[in-house]
Amino acid sequence: IISAGVFTAFGRYDDAEQVLVEAIQRHPERADLKLHLLDIYKHQNNREAFSALADVVEDDHADDEATQLELSVLRRQYMA
Repeated sequence: IISAGVFTAFGRYDDAEQVLVEAIQRHPERADLKLHLLDIYKHQNNREAFSALADVVEDDHADDEATQLELSVLRRQYMA
């Protein structure tokens, strides 16, 4: 996740996306990775990927209030 953050800081969203997708494949239980990837999709203006992953996060982490709150914020930011 650190390397994804570095890529993001330099606007290298495609590289950050690749790192995060690989990390999520290894650790699908980690909501933080998915939320970071949602932020990348927001910056890429990738509505289809954002919407699909947001639905997964909502379903997979329904009992995690903090994750749901952050998801809600990301959705509002993206739709603004």
